[in-house]
Amino acid sequence: FLLSPKPEGLGLRNTTYSVVLGFANIPWQIKAIYGIVSDTFPIFGRHRSPYIALAAACGVVSYSFLAMGVVENAFTVGLLLFLTNLAQASPDVMIDASIAERSKTHPLFAADLQTLCWSSYFFFTMIAYQAGGYLEESYGHRVLFFSLIFTCLLVLYPSVKNWLGDKPGSSTAPLPSTPSSPDHGEDEATGFEGHSMPQRQTLLESFRDPVKGPVFRLALFITFVSLGQGFAANAVEDKYVPIFGGLTIVAVCGAVYFWLGQISRLLMKAVIMIFFYGALQPSTNVISVWSKATNDPTDLACGSPDAPEGSEELRFYQDKWCHACAEGKDFLEGGFPRPCFDAPFLALTAVVGSCFGLLGTAVYNKYFGQWPYRKIWTLTQLFFVGLSFLDLIWVNRLNMKLGISDKAFVLGQEVFVPVIMRLAAMPLFVLAAQLCPANVEATLFALIMGISNMSWVTGNYLGVGIVAALNIYEPQFENMVSLIYIRSACSLLPLVTIQLLCPKGTPSDTMNTMEAANSSKTRADGERTGEIEMEDF
Repeated sequence: FLLSPKPEGLGLRNTTYSVVLGFANIPWQIKAIYGIVSDTFPIFGRHRSPYIALAAACGVVSYSFLAMGVVENAFTVGLLLFLTNLAQASPDVMIDASIAERSKTHPLFAADLQTLCWSSYFFFTMIAYQAGGYLEESYGHRVLFFSLIFTCLLVLYPSVKNWLGDKPGSSTAPLPSTPSSPDHGEDEATGFEGHSMPQRQTLLESFRDPVKGPVFRLALFITFVSLGQGFAANAVEDKYVPIFGGLTIVAVCGAVYFWLGQISRLLMKAVIMIFFYGALQPSTNVISVWSKATNDPTDLACGSPDAPEGSEELRFYQDKWCHACAEGKDFLEGGFPRPCFDAPFLALTAVVGSCFGLLGTAVYNKYFGQWPYRKIWTLTQLFFVGLSFLDLIWVNRLNMKLGISDKAFVLGQEVFVPVIMRLAAMPLFVLAAQLCPANVEATLFALIMGISNMSWVTGNYLGVGIVAALNIYEPQFENMVSLIYIRSACSLLPLVTIQLLCPKGTPSDTMNTMEAANSSKTRADGERTGEIEMEDF
């Protein structure tokens, strides 16, 4: 929709598309704030169900506007997509909270819990991708948006009926009382104490708590940084977008060091490593846009870098390129044509990716669930470096010279990439759950997941700057080889941060065990170097 030319879509360039999606992703970056707000400000005395209902209503309204096609401004569409993500991210916090608690109480089943959740996710994603591809190809974007209204209503109904059992004046699922709070349980979603105290007083008490206070202050800070980065990136030219990405890296790392360092240096180092993992790897959708060119004007966005979006000049480039693809010719004369993938094939690749993502989840749980964190992340990152260079074969059309069709090449990638991604992602979720201190598990878990999501958006903004600097715009797509080299070189950087910041331990270890193991390692390192006995950052 964002890439399709007007009047069916917005006709955005690849860089503008990336910036808009980065802004729309903000709800996934500020997940921790939902629990804080819902526990502090109940609606009709309830702390969970009304907020889920509001999130579902946001999805219904935003998808309705998108389906009617009454909004043509890119930033306004970004706001609507922001609301659609809010409709998903807010209920997701409840699932994260349950996983975090049970991973702490049953560490041996931490990997199994993640496997259950992600297996369910991939199973239904396969169905959604197949249905979405069919609807888009047969009926267009608007019918697809109308169908998504139904999915929001599926969430709205159980929340209105209070299937959660959310009782007025109480938390959704209280935990056993703690010594510091003998009469009131701990709230499942944010770690707040029971609500017999005035709500505002409870919030102030939490901010003064030596563990909850730093977590809540960091959650608020991340919210402001995420919103600031999103609005700023939409307000400036492409070449200035990386500036805000760089400022975000400095701000987030400094804030995590300051606030989480007050709780645990092991936790602080692990969270910074998680953020670096995505932020130091510039990403871009330009290769995806390059491959999606078809002879269907509703599925293509291509134009001159100097042509205004939606202009006649852009339409001229679009028509010229579309006809070249339709005739089996390359727009730049000679060589092989670009892939020109249509919507059904893209849906097929998504389904294949989900299938093998599900396989990757099972493989991790079966064979890699007890591997040390450093070992599994180092191995998977080396695979990512190799897979990144594979795009050189595709972009240079070497696969065609070898007799391998574009569809076969892409489907081959979709077999390996999702498996490696799952092997890298699963330990992250388990580690995040393990490192959450008692009485603040859910808020901190949601905060870590939000920081992880922010890291990939930050890396995406850095990618926008690289694309702008190399002038990789439709329809010429020049200098893509240079982009791949830069991106692949940057993918080596996480190998350094893994060695410096990744905690020593396995998914079956408790936080106390990991603290002891890493403290022992630090003391040994200090003795060997003759330095003061302290953790090196």
